[in-house]
Amino acid sequence: MSQITVHQSFDTAINPFAIRTQRAPKDASQSSNSTRDAEPPKMGHMVNVDFWLGYADPILHSHKSQLSAVKAPCFEPTRVLTAEADVDNAAALELINPVELALSARHAGGGIWSRNQVYNDNTKARADKAWMCHNRAGERSFFAVLEYKYVGDIRPQEFYAAWARPEDRRNHLIKLHEGRNTPGKQLAKHASLFKSNSNTLIRQAVHYANSYETQYIALFDWDTLVLLHLEDQEGPAGGDYCYMTVIQDKSLMRRALLGFLERAYQDAMGTRNLPVFPTINSGK
Repeated sequence: MSQITVHQSFDTAINPFAIRTQRAPKDASQSSNSTRDAEPPKMGHMVNVDFWLGYADPILHSHKSQLSAVKAPCFEPTRVLTAEADVDNAAALELINPVELALSARHAGGGIWSRNQVYNDNTKARADKAWMCHNRAGERSFFAVLEYKYVGDIRPQEFYAAWARPEDRRNHLIKLHEGRNTPGKQLAKHASLFKSNSNTLIRQAVHYANSYETQYIALFDWDTLVLLHLEDQEGPAGGDYCYMTVIQDKSLMRRALLGFLERAYQDAMGTRNLPVFPTINSGK
């Protein structure tokens, strides 16, 4: 079995032929009161994947020799994706390993750590994967979280259904308003363009953002990678909007996640004049 290098893996799809068991569509569970109490963003503004690739590509260019000298792990044909834990375990080599090797090459002096199954005693949150650094204040803090899901739990069409242009934000807030023409009424707590499964997933993301004090949250179920920046989140409230990128092209997933983590790290370190999120001018 021929192996590609870590550098080549960033232009190669994660294994599209992974065997998975078939099951009837099942909604994600709201496993804790904190998730149930979290308020979803009212809508999502879509960010093109090229934005994240713009952070990844300079790393891959600068460290091509180093990353070309290491072979990427092979996907074992015995693997079967029957549960969320299988996605977690398979992703450790197929997705995370190349990304973390590139991130380590970029930050060779150290200062970045990753942890698995990170539990927060105060909020009862348990993150599948989290990255830490010494932030701008010199304190060790989380700068990004990744949550694994069973294959098919992320339904891209539901995220696209929540897509709205920033210039239309006010109109959508009015439409979502409880008793839409009644002055003085408050917006319903869970009113959102995120519906069904995506509503649960985005509330979980808000719960993680609140628990780990980072607005950079990623979701991955093998077939889809969702990158979220919960810019308007405060505590358990998701705010009026978030930024999101939905990636189904498996050949882009490693590069996009690398760029996402690099941007999150720079944000945590207080890098000045970071580019604003360029939204796709479509949606509702």
